[in-house]
Amino acid sequence: MINIYKENLDNHLKEVMNNDLTNIYNKDNKRASWDDNIWIYVYEDGTKQNIYFLNPLLIKNPIRTKNYTKNEVLDNNKKKVAMAFTLHIISTFKNKESIRHILISGRYFHILIDELHLLNQDILNKIYSSKDDMRKLKDGSEFFYWCQDNGFIRKSLIKPKIKDVNARYADEREERKKSKLPDERALSALGGIFNQLIPRKTDDITPIYEGLRYHYVIGMSALAISSPNRVSAEQLTLRTQDLSKYTDVQLKDNQKIEKTVYWMEWQGSKNYKDNRNHILKSMKDPIERTLNFFNKICESTRVLCRFYENPTSPLHKLLGNFNSELISKFNLNIPVNIFQLGYILGFYKNQEQMIRLDSKPKEKTYKHISELKNSDKLRYRRDNLNTLIGCVSSKYNVMFDILGKNSTVEEFQKRWIQHIYIINPLFPYDRISSNKIKLSESLFCFNGAQLDLGCNQYPFQKSFYSIAKLSSLSTLFSRSLKKWTSNIKRGKNKTIFEHFGLGSDLYITPHQFRHWLNTKASESGIPIDIISMWSGRKNSNQTYEYIHIPDEDRISQIAFINTNEDINKKEIKLISFEEYKKATNNDSASITATGICTQNLITSPCIYLNDFISHCTLCVYSCHVKGDSNALDILKKDYQIQKIRLYKVSKNPQIRNFKNLQEWFKIHFYNTKMLKKLIEIMTDKELKDGSLIRFIKNSNEFKISNSTTKKVNSLTVNIINIDKALNLIISNLKNNDKQEDSKELSLLLAKFKLNK
Repeated sequence: MINIYKENLDNHLKEVMNNDLTNIYNKDNKRASWDDNIWIYVYEDGTKQNIYFLNPLLIKNPIRTKNYTKNEVLDNNKKKVAMAFTLHIISTFKNKESIRHILISGRYFHILIDELHLLNQDILNKIYSSKDDMRKLKDGSEFFYWCQDNGFIRKSLIKPKIKDVNARYADEREERKKSKLPDERALSALGGIFNQLIPRKTDDITPIYEGLRYHYVIGMSALAISSPNRVSAEQLTLRTQDLSKYTDVQLKDNQKIEKTVYWMEWQGSKNYKDNRNHILKSMKDPIERTLNFFNKICESTRVLCRFYENPTSPLHKLLGNFNSELISKFNLNIPVNIFQLGYILGFYKNQEQMIRLDSKPKEKTYKHISELKNSDKLRYRRDNLNTLIGCVSSKYNVMFDILGKNSTVEEFQKRWIQHIYIINPLFPYDRISSNKIKLSESLFCFNGAQLDLGCNQYPFQKSFYSIAKLSSLSTLFSRSLKKWTSNIKRGKNKTIFEHFGLGSDLYITPHQFRHWLNTKASESGIPIDIISMWSGRKNSNQTYEYIHIPDEDRISQIAFINTNEDINKKEIKLISFEEYKKATNNDSASITATGICTQNLITSPCIYLNDFISHCTLCVYSCHVKGDSNALDILKKDYQIQKIRLYKVSKNPQIRNFKNLQEWFKIHFYNTKMLKKLIEIMTDKELKDGSLIRFIKNSNEFKISNSTTKKVNSLTVNIINIDKALNLIISNLKNNDKQEDSKELSLLLAKFKLNK
């Protein structure tokens, strides 16, 4: 019997395999085929991504240059499916990191299934029930829906929801939180290295044409410690600038007090607008030193970028702020060629450097580098080319394809500028993530020789005439702070800590700077909305994921009230509210019918929805106050209504066939159970009046902040098997069940004035 799903898959593969593999190459840099085990996809901006068709259960960290055995490679059918899925994803998505994660999850999903066309709901549920598999399938939805849309698997299959790992494995949650914060020894070490590398005075900054790798890393680190930002996207697209300041005069006790705020012009990311970004006052001196250093050191490469933009510009228009004694040899009002400019910029250590030209046999013609004319014919030999551009290519055919054969200076210049535009189609701009910068205005603008980048990404990358791409700078920064697994195995590239003899156990990741600053800001009592704005986030929700303070420590920041026994219980919410605002500096909090809302409803309108009368109940931003009798009365009436609604639905015969009704019942059953528990807590006589109660959905628990002891207690709610309860209800229903209007429900609705 023909399986329609297998037939659909076979037909799709036949169709896709007839298409050209545009911009895809194999590891030998030849046009890719369907027999390759590794594809290299070249993006529009010239960057590359390795795509491996290997068994992810056997190969955790693939290496492009390695030859893999037959067992390590995906079998032929799975490989072709993975390749077809790859073509779909690279044509659909633009974000490189998203593409990488989706493809990895897709291959992992596929390897867990013996045959796609035989996939059923039981197999699918089993895959998603595994703790380890669940994490790796986080981005597996695209593969599942691609298979469904193309008819490779049944349309009736329902992909199980991936529950938040934090909620399921609470014992690991604290460890993950800790791993997001850096070892503070690493931060101290970076401070010591900074003082060794970055001069204190501008006059002490001398031109450096190589060996700037760790200067760059430490400068980026200083900025990352000064402001919680998305390091690669935002710092690499900073423009040249000085540290700005604003001084405000305030009166305190009849005395004038000056307060100075420091800031930089900052390009936002992820749809956050460009802004004047606040720089920590304690980092004023390091940031001034950093900006002074890179404003000056990188100017030679900015001049080079301006030359590539318009090589016919007169010299004075190219130089900008660059100054050198060598300029006096040239007329500022006329253009120079690429080698004359390189001489002015100091690329040639030997100022008397002579270059051998191409001439007749037995003749040796030499010329000083500064005297090369457009018509002079260059001689391409390894030593000569290395002198001219600072590096050579190991393959002559590649060299000749780019530079031609013994070109004139004019031809070389034209070909080289073409090469610059080919490797970076966006030139004179460059892009990283959603951010873009004109390279001639960029703070971090380097040539290949300054950072010793090597030639892995493209030919002649190491030349002092090449321009370092932002993607290369991002990778260099990450790998210099923490050794990547592939580099450990190959023994390559020391981290900045190893280079300065501080050991291999120290490391930090670029994103840990952001977590650390957000946490320290929260510990200092800065409101969550201010931290969010400082971090360049439109919504405050995600900021909570960046703050890693144990609840026991967090409570010490909030000075809850010590209520007197004779306080009117109807006023207790207002008193708690005022104390909450005072203790947390959160002026955006507001009073609700059932408690306190801690969300800034002006900048972040409420989008929380539940199906209760009391809409704020169980929201993560909602705090309830023990002793608030009005709120308790509303919650109790609400609970009675929800019980009746659940009862009515449980007696409705339609629940047997309608998935949406079943889903509503499960969600509402859970929420009503939590509402009941909240009421129990608020009526607990042993709990001190004025205590704040907050619901944490991910872990099914309530956090109760004791107003007297200042401690936080956690109360976890045990949930029965809702699916089992639903199945029992369905099995007991009879086809002739009839619904009756509930008088009790009508009476309750009347109390809330909700009846018609």
